[in-house]
Amino acid sequence: MLNKIRTLQTGLLFAGSVVVALPLPAQSIADSPKFEATPEVIENKTRTEEKGKYFIKNYEVARMPSYSNYPQALLDAMQVRGLIAPRGGEIQDSDVSVSAIQLDPGTHYDDHAHEFPEIYVFISGTAEATWGGETFSVNPGTVTHCPPNVPHALKVTSNEPLRAIIFNWAPNGDPSVWKTPSKMLNP
Repeated sequence: MLNKIRTLQTGLLFAGSVVVALPLPAQSIADSPKFEATPEVIENKTRTEEKGKYFIKNYEVARMPSYSNYPQALLDAMQVRGLIAPRGGEIQDSDVSVSAIQLDPGTHYDDHAHEFPEIYVFISGTAEATWGGETFSVNPGTVTHCPPNVPHALKVTSNEPLRAIIFNWAPNGDPSVWKTPSKMLNP
């Protein structure tokens, strides 16, 4: 199993299907090897996004004009970027989905559920979370796991946006889970 454990530049440790967030020393990024792919560089207002066949960095999140049965008020307070996904992500993969999400201060992302499991790694901001009836606070460094079809909700409590990286996967490699989007339970 030790040969299957690897640490990525992002500070995430992958061991099989388990993901653990790790703090990285400041010099680790500077000392990391250069990517061999020639990145596509996209200029925007605040930073330069770089992407290659196997990586994306300095990306921006964006508002979604519509999604599933989500109310417009929630969509107006939410910004998302599909990084790795079966379709629509910057990097295509049929078994996993990795997204960046940002919720504005005061946003209430009410109970929703989906057929795939989900792990959140919170990066900034604070919130009150309810996963399957268990309520707890989240802050940077909090990692959560939500099994398939378990209702979960977030209410942002900080004056800054709540930011997280979300990992989803197709249990047992079953791609049919991607056909049904997340649904708000009380739209």
